[in-house]
Parts: sequence; structure tokens; C-alpha cells
Amino acid sequence: KMAEKERIFKYVVFEESQFPQDKIRTYGEEHADLFAEHNLLMLTFNSQEDPNKTAQALQKEEITFEDAVVTNSTKAGTDSNGKLLSSYRTTVNRTFPESADLDTVLKLGADEISSVVKTSSGYAIVKCTAPATAADFTLAETQDRVFSYMKSNERGIIEDYLEQKAKTFSEAAKIGGFTREASVNDLVIQTSNPITLNYGNAAILPQISSQSDSFFTTGIRNETFYKKAFALKQGE
Repeated sequence: KMAEKERIFKYVVFEESQFPQDKIRTYGEEHADLFAEHNLLMLTFNSQEDPNKTAQALQKEEITFEDAVVTNSTKAGTDSNGKLLSSYRTTVNRTFPESADLDTVLKLGADEISSVVKTSSGYAIVKCTAPATAADFTLAETQDRVFSYMKSNERGIIEDYLEQKAKTFSEAAKIGGFTREASVNDLVIQTSNPITLNYGNAAILPQISSQSDSFFTTGIRNETFYKKAFALKQGE
């Protein structure tokens, strides 16, 4: 009898792509240091003994930093010239997980060379070639980078916005109508195939199709989804 009760739903989806560009830019500007580009060269080593020897040689001017890149560095996380593969602050933070070492690197002035610091994968000696370059948040590529960071580290901000937007839509649709509010909010109304109360998409019952109803497949093990969806009356 579980297969007898079928429902067809009209629905709109609030996706992360709908998060406003102005909010992305505002977040970037409020956390500008995270998206600055640092001009750093890095010698990388697997053990602590090798960088200590290299540090002494650099201090005695027995070798230049650039020559050490060629002869001494493993080049983990750098190009052939020792430049970080990604020099944005977010990457620098991950490269130097210990706060003391990160602070040492960030405080380097132009042409200054650090002491031996610990990285996420070994040890390093870092040289600053120029002051950090501030991010331009008017550029689309910068905003994309900010949004990518937010999706990884600040999902709550995005989800809270979309949830509130969905709640506002729901309340307005109860008054003004589902179709009208979808049009006002530039949302596409989609229609599901007939859906049965099939928690977990069990093969013995009619299943939700991942091709035709991909949105609903995300809820197949969500008890709250089924309770709310199948409690709705026609037109509710």
C-alpha cells in the first residue's frame, strides 16, 4: 500500500548560485587580508637538518637564494623558480598551519629571508620579493575566488541567506500565489514526476529518478522532507 499514495509537486529551488554578488564583494572587502596576493619564494625540505644547513649558507652568503632553489629545494608547492604555485593569503595560511611560523612569513619585508619554518608537509625557508598586493574586488575573478572560499569555509552564511529567502518566498506565495511569486523572484517552477512515500528509494517500490527529479533524490533519506511533503494537501 506504500506505493498507492502518489504525489506530484511543483517546486522552486534556491541554489548557492543565487547568492548575491554584492554580498560576495562585501565579504571580500571585510576580509581583504584573506585574498591579498603575497610575493614569496620558498625553499622546501623534507627534514629539518637540510634547511638548517642551507640557512647557515645563506647567512654566510655562500649561496644565493635563487641558486638554493635550483640545488637544494624539493620544490614542493612551488614552480621551478621557487615561487608558490598559489600565493593568495588563503593558500599561505594552509601552507604554514602553525601561527608562529605563519606570522614569521607574513612579517617579512621586501628582500627579507625567514628563518627555518614548518610547513604542512615539511620545512621551508621563505623570501619576500615585494609587499603583498591587495585584491581588486571589482574583478569577476576575484569575486569568484571569494565565493569559492565562502563555499568551503563559510557555508553557513550562504545557507542562512538562502533559507531566509526561501522562507520569505513561502510566506509570500501563501498570499500572492506560487506562480506569481516565482515570477516576481525570477524562479523557474519545476514539476516532479509522481512520487511515492519511498524512504531510501527502495527498489521494491517506484523510485525517484536521479535524472528527471534530481532535486528530490537529495531528500530520499530525509525523514523531515517526506513528513512535510506528504502532509501537504492539494494546492497547499
